[in-house]
Amino acid sequence: LSKLNKPEEAATAFRTGADLLKRQGRVDDYLKVAERLLFHQPDNYEFARELAGMYLERQDPKHALAKLQACFNADPKNIDTLQLLARAFERRGFQVLTADSADAALALARRASVDFASVDLRMPGVSGLELVRELKRLHPSAAVVVLTGYGSIATAVEAIKLGAFDYLEKPVSPPQLVVVAARALERRRLIDLTQRLRSELESRHRIGNVI
Repeated sequence: LSKLNKPEEAATAFRTGADLLKRQGRVDDYLKVAERLLFHQPDNYEFARELAGMYLERQDPKHALAKLQACFNADPKNIDTLQLLARAFERRGFQVLTADSADAALALARRASVDFASVDLRMPGVSGLELVRELKRLHPSAAVVVLTGYGSIATAVEAIKLGAFDYLEKPVSPPQLVVVAARALERRRLIDLTQRLRSELESRHRIGNVI
């Protein structure tokens, strides 16, 4: 049916097959058919989130992030998508907190340690720039990456001046966020290591002078 240019009939056939495989508990086969169904219904974000959840249960964050990419691009503030993204990031070794507004993000930042933050410049509540400013005040060493639309590049540059680590133009893919987060955290680790080594050298130098 796919080759006969009958996408609706193909989607119906794949849905029927997928439902049957799911009832039979044949998860591997179900996922293969479900992927074909999603190919014919790329805007079915609810179904994409369902598949992402299944991949996460199977300890497969790579495929989960691939399913969540379209969901995130369509609505980066969708709570269900953000929660699944948090789970996917956790599978990659991150500890994740999510917030759907600048005020909620600040509340989290005031009671938790923050090493990395991705900030959408257009969030409900206080402005994105104000959020960046406050995050850097609360956690000076935190790496903050801002997400911006094409028309907000000047604002993103202003965020860099406030101490943001980098900015990404939307749409931003979840795998891209993983790469940027890893790069930012590695940079912080190296800075912390350098400062610690410098402190140890200065301490040894003072001891040497005393002796």
